[in-house]
Amino acid sequence: VGKRCVTKLLSLGRRVRVLVRDADKARELFRGAGDLAAPGAKLELCAADITQPQTLQPSMFQDVGTVMCTTACKVAPKEGDTDKRDKYYQGIKFFDPEIVGDTPEVVDFEGVKNLVDAFKENGVSTMSKEKRWLAKNKSGGEGVDLLSLPQLAWGSLDDVVMGGVSESSMEASGENVVFKGIVRTENNGGFASMRTRNVDPALDLSGEAGITLRVRGNGMRFKFLVRTETGFDAVAYASSFDTKDG
Repeated sequence: VGKRCVTKLLSLGRRVRVLVRDADKARELFRGAGDLAAPGAKLELCAADITQPQTLQPSMFQDVGTVMCTTACKVAPKEGDTDKRDKYYQGIKFFDPEIVGDTPEVVDFEGVKNLVDAFKENGVSTMSKEKRWLAKNKSGGEGVDLLSLPQLAWGSLDDVVMGGVSESSMEASGENVVFKGIVRTENNGGFASMRTRNVDPALDLSGEAGITLRVRGNGMRFKFLVRTETGFDAVAYASSFDTKDG
């Protein structure tokens, strides 16, 4: 499962840092995993043991924003197996199994807790609520926190509306939201975006001086649009901006 997750993430152009018990075995396991990697993808291996919290070094979580855990206790046939675990991996004949080494409690409970604690302590911190996305008050005071408005329902608006195959999503992350998109040029496509449903009643920003965005980017260029009418193709006020990676 872990290898499949890593391969998929690399194919999406993601930077992946993998924690493994044995780096040499992992290099062999992931040999060729980057063959289908998209531009910008990166694979990094770090040796650690989630059942031993002292091995989870702060540097392993530097710039990490998301953790996927695919660990499990080791299971093997009771009658024994080869060094390469041929019986375990053959997937046809069933062999009566037994747990080898650490128990599920040690790995799946205590180990995962160690991993989560290390990530919370050393991973990418969320931005403060006050600075994430605000309408700026004309009087100089703090304006409306737009992301906190419950009526803002986000949905994908990608080039699939024109036959393209790009894709995007918006996920909550702490007190912020994370936009993820993949732009593909097949079928004359070329954009991935998110938009809110029409807000009813409309937001009254007449007392505001503008909108402030604080964005953690990936070095690419984005565009922010605001419409004052409900029509899909209504006039939009747009602002394009570059981001710094990280």
